[in-house]
Amino acid sequence: IWVSGGDIGGSEDFWRVLVDRLDGWLEVQKERSKTSSETLTTGGKGELSAVVVKGDISVAAEDAYTDTRIHTVRRDRPAQQVAVELLTLTKPTIVIDDFHYLTDTDQVRIVRGLRSAIFDGSPVILLSVPHRAYDAVRAEPEMIGRLVALQIPFWTDGDLKEIGVKGFESLNADASNRFLKRLAVNSLG
Repeated sequence: IWVSGGDIGGSEDFWRVLVDRLDGWLEVQKERSKTSSETLTTGGKGELSAVVVKGDISVAAEDAYTDTRIHTVRRDRPAQQVAVELLTLTKPTIVIDDFHYLTDTDQVRIVRGLRSAIFDGSPVILLSVPHRAYDAVRAEPEMIGRLVALQIPFWTDGDLKEIGVKGFESLNADASNRFLKRLAVNSLG
């Protein structure tokens, strides 16, 4: 699950994104209904005699009664709790890109929230700029020994120049060797 630190507003957004990407839900609603009905039919038959009128009379009365009872129980669950439960069950790899964009408070909340899932085997990768590589340990000292900082070396000027060569070819544009070399030298590795 790839989450960009620059795209979320804070730790609560982070947990909601995880729940969504893990196909979870925060609200549980159960409904039970019971319907009962009664019908009462009465009738009679008789003869009415009078000087002028003779005949049969039939009288029927029907009364119907329906009672429906619905019992609804709804429970909202905290996004962090649901996310950690789902992570513990499924153990996907979580990648938080630009972890350094999050505030110190949000970093603490996220790392502390992920701690139990990490201890249960869920892999978590935090991507940061080199000078912020140990933010997770600062956020939660228990992460010492569980964090491995990978040093990714800068690209060579030749590699950077090749990016320009392929890029300009894709754009059907010409760039001089001198210009490509200048782009490479002015790039930050």
